[in-house]
Amino acid sequence: MGSASTTITIGDVLPARHAHLEIAEFGTELVVYDPQVHMVHLLSGFQALLFDACDGSTATEALVAEFVEAGVGDREQVLDALRIAFIDLVTLALLVDHEPPDGPPCLGCFGAELSPPRPHRLRRRSRGE
Repeated sequence: MGSASTTITIGDVLPARHAHLEIAEFGTELVVYDPQVHMVHLLSGFQALLFDACDGSTATEALVAEFVEAGVGDREQVLDALRIAFIDLVTLALLVDHEPPDGPPCLGCFGAELSPPRPHRLRRRSRGE
């Protein structure tokens, strides 16, 4: 994520999730639908664990201590994993007061060309199919 990873930091208290998000839990994974931009996200691993804890009142250190006590890893390993997951959640625009550094995700293009070349279509057209 380049420069975004150096500018996005977790505060002392985890932020809240946007209230408009619709969340479905499937075992250890979460499916999050954002009706404002009509996007669905699959969260797993630390992304899902962190997103679940983002209620606007959970202390970051309390979550880290909980994961360390559960044997997930030592403090630094847990913090590193949470930092990466937090950057992902911010980039997906799922957290209150944390907009992605490059703005919200682009609907339909995801940073790619709006109409990327499709060689298979060109081959069919040239053959008259």
